[in-house]
Amino acid sequence: MATGITISLPISDFIPESIIKWITTALITIILFLIFQYTKDAFYRRFYRLHLQHPLTSFANGTWVAGISVGILIVVHVFPSLTSIAKFFFIGNVVLWLLYILLVVRNFFVLSKVKEYRQHTNGILLLSCVSTQSIVLSGETLFGDWIPGGIFTFLIYFGFSFYLLSLLFMTRSILTKQIHNLADNWMNMNCIIHGALSITGYASIMTHATPNSFINGIWWTALILVLAIEGIEYIRMVQRVKRYGWRDGVFSYSRTQWARNFTLAMFLTFTLHFSPTAFHLLNRYIGAEYIVLLLILIEYILFLQHILAVIVLKSKGRVKDEGLTF
Repeated sequence: MATGITISLPISDFIPESIIKWITTALITIILFLIFQYTKDAFYRRFYRLHLQHPLTSFANGTWVAGISVGILIVVHVFPSLTSIAKFFFIGNVVLWLLYILLVVRNFFVLSKVKEYRQHTNGILLLSCVSTQSIVLSGETLFGDWIPGGIFTFLIYFGFSFYLLSLLFMTRSILTKQIHNLADNWMNMNCIIHGALSITGYASIMTHATPNSFINGIWWTALILVLAIEGIEYIRMVQRVKRYGWRDGVFSYSRTQWARNFTLAMFLTFTLHFSPTAFHLLNRYIGAEYIVLLLILIEYILFLQHILAVIVLKSKGRVKDEGLTF
């Protein structure tokens, strides 16, 4: 998701078309590889345990829906001749989203009943909103002239209701546990608090399915939350550097770190379509696009280092194949 959104920003205009096509091909390859890994997990009868059983971590399956949706957007933009294939993937993604929504409903029900899970809620819940809005975006891109606007309106507000419900569950955990020990308890996924709003606003703009007042409110709220959440992240970084040093405190790989790249890129994309003037001001005074690009390059370096380390450990028999986990 993060890579797909980033290369959709104007900064990608400076990247040769051949490289953009190579990146898109790589993204498709990664998606196919992940499908293979999930199939492997199912074959070894560990799919439910790894991906569906836990009422918190199973929210992460929403990245599948959102990732495929972003992949569809990029493929249609870079390889228009593959639009027919993209439509096939969209239909499959809608089915996947419907199944995911059933999982989300189950998870929220469990969270409402079990206090132990509620105490550990974080931004991962917001993937219920992100996945829904991603369906809106890919659906508008492929079938905008065929899908009634009322359906888009319903889906946007439906996803937004998940946003509000997720915040309701998250607030107590953040205020009572995470905020008092940012270095260890604040979760990377909490940045989706503003990312989910940004994709909601972006979907609203692209479909023209909600009032301008709703979009205005979403953007200003997202801006305030970007400043607040990233301010907290800065304080957290300082605390972690003091406690663990730069390498272990900041430059250590975690899957959840991709969320920040996605959310910041999503806010810039939303801003670009909401107010080009605000977008250009952000670039002029703080180099917003370059910050996003730098962060995603750093993440790829950390990711490759992590993969190489895992390969070495597996070759020495120190790591068992426990399947694909988030």
